[in-house]
Amino acid sequence: ANLLAMTAKPEFSEDRVLFIEFAVSWPELTDPFYLANPVENGNRYTWYQVFGAPDLYENGIQAEDALDAAAMEAGVLAALEVDPGFLIDVGADLSGATVPVGVTLSAPEPIDLGGTSLFIGLYEKVVTIEPAPGLNGQTEFHHVFRDQADSHAQPGFIDPGMPTTIVASVNRGAIDPDNLVIIAFVQRDSDKVILQGGSTAVESVHP
Repeated sequence: ANLLAMTAKPEFSEDRVLFIEFAVSWPELTDPFYLANPVENGNRYTWYQVFGAPDLYENGIQAEDALDAAAMEAGVLAALEVDPGFLIDVGADLSGATVPVGVTLSAPEPIDLGGTSLFIGLYEKVVTIEPAPGLNGQTEFHHVFRDQADSHAQPGFIDPGMPTTIVASVNRGAIDPDNLVIIAFVQRDSDKVILQGGSTAVESVHP
């Protein structure tokens, strides 16, 4: 509920902030979102070392209190003040069940992205399940992770005027293309900090 309220505020619109929600196998062993892709959901919560749910990460860093809405918004606003030094644009062909994706990284000044990985994934915007699949009564779910690229590319050095384009694919299956978003973000391997992101939620505005 806190995340959904946050997305409705203009300062946290999709051209500024990306959201994605991974599922864990507890407290409901039959969680439908976890079971839809247990291996990749498991890979992500293992990567973040999640031991309880809900758990909230801002730019890859764990929030002290996942339910503190004011602290969450303040943390994201502070992160938005940091210039990452490069841009990410995401393009995808959503016409088929397998979605080819092109992620372009560009920078106005030379930047070394050594020691980072590029995550490319797909989430479903809104999923409604009746009756509620869990004990908390929730029937509407947002930013639901569905699939990720099979491997994480290492971007390396980005030269001004020479954008780097990385291609991959994700599987949308039977998801309505109007109800999905492809996202990409560069994450530092050593401390999990996310440096920059992009998505198909907004039209590319960078050359």
